[in-house]
Amino acid sequence: MIPYLLLLIFVSVTAYIGRLSRHRAIRRASLLVVGIALILFAGLRDSSVGTDTSNYVHIFTRADWFESVITGDLEFGYSLLNWAIRSLTDSYAVLLVAIAMIVVFCYMRTIVKLVPRYETAVYLFVTLGAYTFFFNGARQGIAAAICFVGLRFLLERRWKPYLALVIVA
Repeated sequence: MIPYLLLLIFVSVTAYIGRLSRHRAIRRASLLVVGIALILFAGLRDSSVGTDTSNYVHIFTRADWFESVITGDLEFGYSLLNWAIRSLTDSYAVLLVAIAMIVVFCYMRTIVKLVPRYETAVYLFVTLGAYTFFFNGARQGIAAAICFVGLRFLLERRWKPYLALVIVA
């Protein structure tokens, strides 16, 4: 629990300091540091952290990813991500970092675009469980993050791009 609290304090304070800065470069740098911290914390975890992480590691290490797409065991997009990472390396940590990059990028981009006090939204992102959710359900976490990106279109009442993102998710 202590590592989560330290992460929460670090990202909240860093985002707050960045928002208070008058310099745009400092604001961007603080958001980059927050994103990197969230990605590394989620991606460089042991396979025993999260109830389903060991299952995702097992799926990653097996060689029959194409068969799982054909039989419908896994989503095409997730299988493609596994295949792309697996063709580069055998390290499951790279897969976890890639998943974290997708999820954190989707949430952070939307938070910064929609919320003026984004440090509060980052705090809520971590504390309300949206951040740690994808530790357990990676595929569902990616889908939720993609749907979260569509929130902007939903608020603007732009149904076609919103529905397209939901279908992709």
